[in-house]
Amino acid sequence: MQSSSISTSNARNADFPRFLARSLERLREECPAAYAQMCRSAPGTIATSVDGEEVALVFAPDGVSCAKPAGASAVRMETTGSTILDLVWGRSSLYDATREDRCLITGSIEDVAKFYDTLLWYLRGAVRSPSFPWLLREYEGRLG
Repeated sequence: MQSSSISTSNARNADFPRFLARSLERLREECPAAYAQMCRSAPGTIATSVDGEEVALVFAPDGVSCAKPAGASAVRMETTGSTILDLVWGRSSLYDATREDRCLITGSIEDVAKFYDTLLWYLRGAVRSPSFPWLLREYEGRLG
């Protein structure tokens, strides 16, 4: 179910899957402790749709890979690139984004709780990784 608050019209070849893969690689290299905790916290597979661009995060205890969504996932998140940037830059909380229907998250209560922990570890690593400001500005520039 897509909310009217989530629109794909602002994306201009933003390439969220590429941004996500690069950010996970930087996190693994620049903040390995947060990366490891993120992988251990994950509920399994997380399917995402950001501005209509779909990517699945497939977690294992020792790492995460990005893939085309196929089959069932523990959690599904649908949002926009601008909401992702608001979360990472700290301009919004996940609570506010979901309450305002800018981020839709579905899954069992247990898996959504694990997703939340996974996201927190990603964000903890992001603020400690020297490459993230550059990656975020590049992605923000692609959003237009």
